[in-house]
Parts: sequence; structure tokens; C-alpha cells
Amino acid sequence: MSVSCSAIWFYQLDQYPLFANIYCMNFKKLLTQSIVWRGLYFATLFLVNVALAHFLRADGTGKIFFISTTFALIQTITGLCLEGGITYFGASKAINANKILWLCLLWTLFIAVCFGVGLTLWSNSISQLSQGLPVPVYAFCFIVGLMLSNYGCNLFYAYGNFLLPNVILAILNGLFVIIASIIYLQYHDGGLIIDTYFYFFPVQGIAVVTAYILRYKSWQEFQLPAWIDIKQFYRYSLQVLAANVLFFLVYRVDYYFVHASPVCTDTDLGNYMQVSKLGQMLIVIPQIIASAVYPQMSSGENRELVSETVMLLARIFSILFLLLIIFIAMVGGWLFPFVFGATFNEMQVPMLLLLPGIFCVSVLVILASFFSGKGNVRVSVYAALLALAVVLAGDYLFVPVYGIIAAALVSTVGYAVNLGYYLLQFRKDYHLSLAHFFKWRKSDLDVLIRLTKKK
Repeated sequence: MSVSCSAIWFYQLDQYPLFANIYCMNFKKLLTQSIVWRGLYFATLFLVNVALAHFLRADGTGKIFFISTTFALIQTITGLCLEGGITYFGASKAINANKILWLCLLWTLFIAVCFGVGLTLWSNSISQLSQGLPVPVYAFCFIVGLMLSNYGCNLFYAYGNFLLPNVILAILNGLFVIIASIIYLQYHDGGLIIDTYFYFFPVQGIAVVTAYILRYKSWQEFQLPAWIDIKQFYRYSLQVLAANVLFFLVYRVDYYFVHASPVCTDTDLGNYMQVSKLGQMLIVIPQIIASAVYPQMSSGENRELVSETVMLLARIFSILFLLLIIFIAMVGGWLFPFVFGATFNEMQVPMLLLLPGIFCVSVLVILASFFSGKGNVRVSVYAALLALAVVLAGDYLFVPVYGIIAAALVSTVGYAVNLGYYLLQFRKDYHLSLAHFFKWRKSDLDVLIRLTKKK
């Protein structure tokens, strides 16, 4: 499926003369590699979610995903979104990538030491709050491991290398599924499965960073960037941080309202978070494309090609999501319990309400990379602020009464507002009609027909 999606670009060259004139083999190669290898990683990540759902049930997975969400917010803030600076400055070769590596590792070491000191000083208070669970240890593993994975992967991506980091992560995801299955079948120990889940994060991070150091012989350039480059690097990363924290709240603040809602149980939370996880899976292809778009925009190459492609993909996505909504309406009632287990029987309606919003996210993640790659992060910040205001107000008013149904509907409205701001800015910059994004063309349908016939 991942390879076929990349064919969208190739089939349409004869339909759009602009594509044929400015088409770049390097961009085509990067996009294809990104789709194939990142698609492999996300496929194994889906298997991890399915395994956790069957082993821990809806209430157990809801708790794990909920605390992981909090950890992810902490990681986003403490990590300073340096991965954004890595891609921007690494792809443009403004700063040597190996020097960026040592700068990021130094920052990771600083955060790890601060975390360790905090755990030591406040160990008694933390133990009382975590009710005997090793939550601080989970947090340390998750945060430090994810920082290393993000930094390592984006350093690879700056070189256009999508194969090695994603193969490593995919292998480790598969290994986790095997180990978790053995634990469940032999010991029926959910706690040990949770331990293994969190302990795998630092393993993944260390593996990716080590692979990068070995692949690009980073020890031969064991030095930090110049001070002026460090200031520019952190200034840009902090701008990305502001946008990403807002994005995080827009996309995940509903978890906290559902968790606190008097009409929602732990099982409801588990069902809703699994719906959200599926939504994140559905934007895998847009995220993969964005990872190829971003370096192209940062380097200043093929910007006309990318802008044409963004509009083409918006139309293609609208057709695909309409078909998906029809499919979920027909079979979702039995499909979700079949895949995830009997306790996930409340997913269909929230999924149907959330899918239009996921379509909006699919388009806006590409637009976000488009503007961020041009160095215009403010667009992302303003769009997220508008969306966050809508989501906060809607969740506060409706989730305590209507539960996960309201959470899904409010999220869709917020995502639509978010996308709307991007579209207005895109139209302003390129003087294009919004119909270019959503008005179907016969050639778009031809693409889908060709894809279904392609072996």
C-alpha cells in the first residue's frame, strides 16, 4: 500500500504540465523511500497497539496511553523540539549534521541528569503520588528514549536516509510484540508487559543514535557548532516548540477531559484513545510525505512542485476519507472488537465523528511542513491557537455531559478550524482558489482507479 501511494505522484505527471517541467528525480526518490520505510515502522507500531489492546484490555490500555500522553508532553517541552532545528539546518547544510548530533546528545544528557536528581530529591513524594507503580522510571525511560529516537531519526532524514532508522525501529517493535506475547501466554502478567513496553523506549533511542554515529562516522567530527550557529539553532527550535506544544494540546487535550468526565469509565477512555491512535495511524502517509516535503522546502528546491502536490493530495485524501467513512459505517461495529478485543465495542461512533477531522489533519500536516520548511513557523502557531481555543471551550462545555461522543465531535471542529487558517494563508501566498484543494477532477479519480489496478 505504501509503495502504491507514491505512484500518485508518477501517474499525474502527464496531467499537470508544471509537474513535468520541474519534476525532480531526487524528490521522487526521497518520497518513495520515506513512504516505504516509514510505512514499515508505522505498520509494526500498529501491531504493538493491537498486542497491548488484547493483553491489557480497554481499561488497561487506556491507563497506559493516558500516562504516556503526559510523558509525551513533558518530552516535547524538555526536548525543545530540537528535531525541528535538525531538519531545517541539517537539510540546508547550514550547520554540520555531526556537530548538531553532539549538541543534541549534550542536551539529552543534561535532561537525563536533571531528571535523575529530581527523582532522588523527591522520591518519597513521587512514590506516594504514583501509588506504588514505577511511574517515575517509566517517565525517565519514555522521555529520554523518545528524545534520542527523535534526534537520531531526524539526523538520518536530513541526509535523506529513511531506511536504516525505520528498519531498526520496526525490528524492535516486532521484538516487543514477540516478548509481550510470551509474557502473556506463559505468565499472564500485565505489569511485566507494561514494564517491557516502557523499557523499550531507551533501547530504541540508543539503537538509532548508535546506528547514526557508526553510519556517518560522527566520532571523526567530535565538536559542537559555532556559538552563533547554536543560537540560531535554538532560536528556530524554540519557535517550533511553541507550535508543537500548541499542536499537542489541540490533538490530545481531549484525553484529559475524557479522563475527568463523570460519565466516562476507564473502558470509555480506552476506547476513545484507541480511536485517537487509529486516527494517528491514518495520517501516517501525510506525515511520511511531510517528512520528504520539509527538507525540500528547507533547502529551497522544488517549491512549485511541492505546492502543486499539496493541492493534489488534498483532493486525493478527500476521496479516500469519504470511502473510509462509508466503510467504517458499514463494518466498524464488528471490526473494532474483532481486531482489538471485545472490550473495544464503543469505537464506531467516535471514529465516524472523528474521521472528517482526521482528513483535515492529513492536509494540514503537509501544509505545516510546507510553511515551517520556508521558515514561517508563525502560521502554525496562530492556526494552533485558534484551534486550541475551540477545542478547550467545546470540551469544557460538552465532554462532562456527552462523554467520548462530544470529544470526537469537538476535535473534528477544532481540526477544521486549524486547517482553515492554513488554507487562507496558502491562498494568500499563492493567489489560488480554495477549490484547487477540494474540487474533484476526473484525473484525480483516474489516479485511484489506476492504483487499484496496479499489482
